[in-house]
Amino acid sequence: MQKVSLAAPLTSIKTRQTTSTRLGLRSFLGSEAVRNDFLQRVQEHAAKDEIVKGKYWENGKGCAVGCTIHSGNHEEYRSSLGLPVWLAKIEDKIFENMSNQGAKEFPRSFLEAIRVGVEDSEMDKVKRRFYHWLLTDPTYGVKQHTRAELAGAIQTVADYHEACVKSETPNWNELQWAKGIISSILSGSSKTYFPPMDATRTAKYSLEGLTLDKPIGSKDYQPLPMPKSRDPLTAIYCSRAVNTAGMAAEWSGIEADNSNISSQPLRTAQKTAAYDTMAEKLLELLSQAQPTAPIQA
Repeated sequence: MQKVSLAAPLTSIKTRQTTSTRLGLRSFLGSEAVRNDFLQRVQEHAAKDEIVKGKYWENGKGCAVGCTIHSGNHEEYRSSLGLPVWLAKIEDKIFENMSNQGAKEFPRSFLEAIRVGVEDSEMDKVKRRFYHWLLTDPTYGVKQHTRAELAGAIQTVADYHEACVKSETPNWNELQWAKGIISSILSGSSKTYFPPMDATRTAKYSLEGLTLDKPIGSKDYQPLPMPKSRDPLTAIYCSRAVNTAGMAAEWSGIEADNSNISSQPLRTAQKTAAYDTMAEKLLELLSQAQPTAPIQA
């Protein structure tokens, strides 16, 4: 296999980017060489202990995103790696909040989990499966922090994501009911940041930036890849969904009147455990995404 250096002439990089754009967004621009080069880069940074939290890219050190693309511009994941911007945002959010030991290995594991040539439509399924898990998992899903009607609304949102994965027509009546419940709760408690409200925000953010304008009961519904122009907006809400889910886990079981100081050790432990589990689940789902187009050596 011929190795293509990341320092290759700009024309070579542009040729791969143009090919990926013409065929639709594909992981690693449909090239094993691109994947191998970025993987080698993060492995070298890890060996030199240059993967750190709290900075994107500075003096040869950086976070998961920084050590991958040598910048803090998440949109470069689309142009340089053929990956959606929302995935870069989620990687970033998880990396900064997981355990230090796990964070050191996460950039490498992240790239290794993704097969070459996975198209944007398949990555969209990864996102929705991750949302479904984030909302409903018995241990770390945010639904556990709610009761009765709100739990039903969150389950309805999760069912919507599952229907999209299966290319089934969602129950639009139920989804609109769920959105109404969520909006009603948030409009009355916009400054509350304890688990039930964080759970509600997670469900809300999982819907933001997505197309929800199909007619109720539409039989021709088909989930579509996110247009490039909306990818950055969707990425913001993806990051927020992960963040509020982490906050729900952090404050789980903590009394509202408990001081920040006395509850800090427990909160930190719960938050770290939640993000470590998010990392494991994301890697699992990414590894299951299958390429749907020929790849280049």
